[in-house]
Amino acid sequence: MTRVVKQEWHHKAAARSLGHLAIGSKQSEHAKFEDAIIAAGAVPLLVNLLGSDQPGVQALSAGVLANLACGSQQSRDAIVAAGAVPLLVGLVRSGQPILQEAAAGAVCRLAIGAQQDRDAITAAGAMPLLVALLKSDQHHVQALSACTLRRFVRDSQQNRDVITAAGAVPLLVGLLRSDQHHVQALSAGTLRSLVHDSQQRRRAIVAAGAVPLLTDLLKSDQAAVQEEAAGALLILARDSQQGQHTIIAAGAMPLLVALLRSENPNVQARSAGALWSLAFGSQQYRDGIIAASAVPLLVALLRSDCAAVQEEAAGALHSLAFNSQHCIDAIIAAGGMPLLDVLAKSSSPAVQMQAAGALRCIKGMDSSDCKIM
Repeated sequence: MTRVVKQEWHHKAAARSLGHLAIGSKQSEHAKFEDAIIAAGAVPLLVNLLGSDQPGVQALSAGVLANLACGSQQSRDAIVAAGAVPLLVGLVRSGQPILQEAAAGAVCRLAIGAQQDRDAITAAGAMPLLVALLKSDQHHVQALSACTLRRFVRDSQQNRDVITAAGAVPLLVGLLRSDQHHVQALSAGTLRSLVHDSQQRRRAIVAAGAVPLLTDLLKSDQAAVQEEAAGALLILARDSQQGQHTIIAAGAMPLLVALLRSENPNVQARSAGALWSLAFGSQQYRDGIIAASAVPLLVALLRSDCAAVQEEAAGALHSLAFNSQHCIDAIIAAGGMPLLDVLAKSSSPAVQMQAAGALRCIKGMDSSDCKIM
């Protein structure tokens, strides 16, 4: 079949056939056909076809490479080594939607792998182009772009600066209004990753109107959307009076308390963490969280099998118990003391620290650290 790829009139058919083989109906089949395609020397030929003057051939070839890149690191290494990255980035730059979507899909899947693959994509100038694709009117392209950018913002401060400078913040905030759940979740998650280490970017996101939109997403019936929205609010509330005030004013607090009842551990952890960030702000906020009946729900989460849920719930109780006899009484009434005693001996140092801190606040042994985050 790879010999057929060399014949111009068979390019589309061969690329399409290789694409079907690269997908496979089962994971074991995918690995088998992936290995066969690479062993047959098809990758360099497919990369060569990215430079074709036929958009259909280019798009099909990019799609096959995307399917291959979903597999092993060996496949991704072969694609990068064959010089695919500059050609794929060129297709993203092309302005033709069919080529941009196919190439962005391949770039997204190459970014799954090793750091050197993402470095190659960065060196080819992909990030500003991916930011521009957030403006697409195609939901799939928006999602691919947000997903890929999220992988890059996690890598380095430099990447976060480049992506911010390219205008990503207002575009991602705008996508929170999408009617597509996966676009909402990916946009909220990318914003969270973009700002986790920058107070300046947090202020920019708040100023761009993200908080009311994220608050609305807490009402979603999709756990992935709830998780990412709560996670973004968690970061925006951290060490920021402006962020905390805006979140409270948007009405997020009772929604976060309600999400403590979720059956999804990730939603539970992010919601408890957001309440913890708010509780760290002021006594007024702590009183509001207590009045919203958060304490019994947080105590119930101490029973979770998930260490992240235990840590966030214990941390929230740790901060809420600061200077609040009412909260302490509520923790005791909800049966929190024996649960905190158990978690203070957890194998997780983070869980230990927050549970032990909450116990110190409750027992009045040392209130000076009761608001530690």
